[in-house]
Amino acid sequence: MGHIVYSWEDIERYTKELARKIAMEELGETIWLMPIMNGGFIPSVLMSKELNKQGIKHLQGNIHMKSYDGRTKKDVIVEGYRIPFSVREPDTVILVDDVYDTGDTMKTAISMMKILVRPNTNIYSVVITGKSDVSLDNYCYATTSDKWVVFPWE
Repeated sequence: MGHIVYSWEDIERYTKELARKIAMEELGETIWLMPIMNGGFIPSVLMSKELNKQGIKHLQGNIHMKSYDGRTKKDVIVEGYRIPFSVREPDTVILVDDVYDTGDTMKTAISMMKILVRPNTNIYSVVITGKSDVSLDNYCYATTSDKWVVFPWE
């Protein structure tokens, strides 16, 4: 299996596009960007900067999960989280990840959101591979390739 390599320019372009999509939606008074760590951290920071430029009020938390060991798929393990308890209806939580593959990580994160804070939860990813049965609210690039996705921070 080969791999697809994304550049910093690709990621900056994709995250700006995601931030513009967020700005066009009516998502409530307060938006919480919740990156799925580690991969969702950098896209979330870049999206945050773009949302600031557009005057969109948003705050951040995070969920640290692990579902791969190198390139080997494992069960999802929640290693920690920082979810501010001031998140509440009608706030919107946007879960941000770098790549969306099987959907297992997102299913776990959505379950956590429902149990801990019960807000509206939207799912955004920079790249999707099209293998998941969980639908995304938005993404920037889709690939149907079985190639491994490599980001500049890896």
